[in-house]
Amino acid sequence: MSNFPKHFGPDVEVEEVDLDTADVRYRGKRLTDAEAKRVADDVLSRTPGRPSLSGAKETSPSLTVRLPKQDRARLEQVAAKRGRRPSEVVREALDDYLSRHAG
Repeated sequence: MSNFPKHFGPDVEVEEVDLDTADVRYRGKRLTDAEAKRVADDVLSRTPGRPSLSGAKETSPSLTVRLPKQDRARLEQVAAKRGRRPSEVVREALDDYLSRHAG
């Protein structure tokens, strides 16, 4: 039984290819049936979403914080200047604060 998705979004084009006759390249090498199966199994076995911050196979807890618009805008500007996501900047600031104030 295949785990290959039966339906895709409207922006996805799917075409069956005979890898024995077609020259399909994946990461610079000719793609074989065995390699295609390995890649598909790897992709389908992944947990959706970003990697855990808490450790392998453990879900990272999340926290929702409400901010004034101007603080959100400032956060996004700082993150953009540093080439980081806003969540990374918040985690770094929280870690710094907890290091100074936690017992």
